[in-house]
Amino acid sequence: MKERTKAKIKKYFERYNDYPKPLRKGKYIFVFCMLILTIVRWAVFYVAVNFESIVMAFREFTGYGPNNEAIYRWSFANFEKFWSEMSYTGWATQSFKAALKNTLFLFFAGNAVTIPTTYLVSYYLYKKMPGTSGFIWILYLPSVLSSVVMVTIFKNIVDANGLISAISIALGRGAITDLLISEDTAKWMVWCYNTWMGFPGAYVLVTAAMRRIPEEIIESAKLDGVTPRTEFFKIIFPLIWPTVQVLLLQKITALLSADGPILLLTGGKADTYTIGYWYYDQVILSHSYEYPSAVGLIMTLFVAPLALLVKKLTDKVEAY
Repeated sequence: MKERTKAKIKKYFERYNDYPKPLRKGKYIFVFCMLILTIVRWAVFYVAVNFESIVMAFREFTGYGPNNEAIYRWSFANFEKFWSEMSYTGWATQSFKAALKNTLFLFFAGNAVTIPTTYLVSYYLYKKMPGTSGFIWILYLPSVLSSVVMVTIFKNIVDANGLISAISIALGRGAITDLLISEDTAKWMVWCYNTWMGFPGAYVLVTAAMRRIPEEIIESAKLDGVTPRTEFFKIIFPLIWPTVQVLLLQKITALLSADGPILLLTGGKADTYTIGYWYYDQVILSHSYEYPSAVGLIMTLFVAPLALLVKKLTDKVEAY
């Protein structure tokens, strides 16, 4: 890549670092206000709202009193229960350990496909290749319809009398049983649904970042004779790195909620028991509050440092 293109990219990154002195003070005031707003939002909508659930994590139910009121005592019993469950060598299909395993599978297997595919598709649409309009319609469809409607459509595609089974019969291979019932296929069907639904949000951000790239940088690169591959990896990708960083952080913070609408798809059956459904099972079906509160606190203490670590590592990555 020629020096002229490199100079233009460098100028693009440095355009906000040469603020006139009268504006620098206002810039710092703006940053300070945004930090205060974030702290207040965290204190009000996380600490205050979740204060009772944090307290519940340290309560242990001991029985009922003379007036049939629940009696609790302060202890670490819920945390000890979590440790014993996680250190148990066996596998219970409706345990938090099994839910964690399935959730991590859906997270890593889903993002391994969603992240690179999102960038490739966004670049394809950014270059306005043939079929762009059709791709946009397919990508935006999940965000237009409600999740209940999308789950219904998906189930009608993969069930025993659905589209996949009809195609199999037409090809002479016979009917296919419900793919959401068998343990060999149910988890992969949930993965397919999550992957399909994971495109719209990421696609909008990445495509918008690509469209903000100054046209003169791309034109300069064309004059230098760069190939599409070089343009994507050495020009487009570095310029949209801040957006990539935000998406990575969003993925990490959603690490333990990457489970999809299990209640609507499988009801936690066929080895699709995930953390989201585990909370539903504990709180709604079993009316247990103390143990899920402890687990939620533990997961927060795990994910928060992980997100900060990813943020620190991505900050060290050279954008160009």
